[in-house]
Amino acid sequence: MRVGRTGTRALLADPSFIAGALIVGGVALAALLAPALSRWDPLAIDLGGARLAPGGAHPLGTDDSGRDVLARILFGARISLAIGLLARVVSTSIGLLLGLAAGYFRGTVESVVMRATDLIMAFPSLLLLIAVASAFGGSLAAVFLTLGLAGWGPTARLVRAQVLVVREEEFVTAGRAAGLSTPRLLLRHVLPNCLGPVVVSFTLGVATAILAESSLAFVGLGAQPPAPSWGSMARDGKEFLISAPWLALAPAGAIAIVAFGWNLLGDALRARVAPETRGTAA
Repeated sequence: MRVGRTGTRALLADPSFIAGALIVGGVALAALLAPALSRWDPLAIDLGGARLAPGGAHPLGTDDSGRDVLARILFGARISLAIGLLARVVSTSIGLLLGLAAGYFRGTVESVVMRATDLIMAFPSLLLLIAVASAFGGSLAAVFLTLGLAGWGPTARLVRAQVLVVREEEFVTAGRAAGLSTPRLLLRHVLPNCLGPVVVSFTLGVATAILAESSLAFVGLGAQPPAPSWGSMARDGKEFLISAPWLALAPAGAIAIVAFGWNLLGDALRARVAPETRGTAA
């Protein structure tokens, strides 16, 4: 990925990039410092203080078990960010390897990889995630692996398209003529020239993974109680939308803010680093 000094300066001056970086960085810092930012234990139950309105010692109120909502939001950020990032690492790694192989070797390899990509992308993603997560019991490891294994298709297609262009460049032909091994040629020369769109896809995909994890948690297949997952908090809070709306609005707002931040970063990167990927699914 080659941005250059001019491109880097333009990126750092982009309001969308700055806003996205501040949101994502702020949420990551809040998650890291969660124990210091809230004096309440996110798992501590106090039935005598159930559904307290926001204010005073509980800035975002308490839930129906008397647990501090702000503490659960802060600690829940750890789960959402970790799963979002790990899922994208898995899906991007798989898509990158398969896309490289399909675009460079062509022929049978390309046919097999592209048919597998079509197959994985043909299933409704949420139904596929629910089915696989149900089969593995909804543990955190199962959630991020499920998200990762279900999300590599668009990355594989994107990388294959980039490799098809790069493999015809003169420096690749010169590398072959110089006797470079295929792995070295791919890793040292082809891959670096395909990373721009991949970085954009990764960034936008984190938001998608966080939303998917929250959806799984909302239907009971994400982080299991009493873990402070934003999706499960929103699910529990919907029972009290009239009497205690903060129980659902606080986690829903956190999900929206984080997804918005990652999308701002991705859009800014796409505009500056890989404008040719506009309209490409993450």
